[in-house]
Amino acid sequence: MHDHWLKFDEEQEFTEEITESQIKVLDRLGKKVAEWQMTVPAILFLEQIKPLNFVASQAFLFFEPYVTLLFKGEAMVEFRRALSKREGIEILIEAIEKHENEYSALRKARKKDRRKTGLLNKIFSRRRTDEKT
Repeated sequence: MHDHWLKFDEEQEFTEEITESQIKVLDRLGKKVAEWQMTVPAILFLEQIKPLNFVASQAFLFFEPYVTLLFKGEAMVEFRRALSKREGIEILIEAIEKHENEYSALRKARKKDRRKTGLLNKIFSRRRTDEKT
């Protein structure tokens, strides 16, 4: 069940190109970070560890057998492989920013709708109609 970490693909581990599946995993993670409204702390953390991305990926490799008990294994493998690439962290930061912009626009629209249908707005609109009559 959790033996995927035993399969070692040397070509995928040591290539410098980031694959489409790795980009998808980074995009999903960026979407979750924006959804949880953790954009600023995540970007600050990622900018700080950018020079140590390969070391971080090797730490994931060490803990991978244990982490896969909690998370989907293949996604963790792809995340670790993406993290070991130079542009992996930059792609993750861009994904977080893209999804934050989407969620920010959505939150603003919801806030605007709440203002239109809010309790105080209903009370004040009744007063205005009463004053006109």
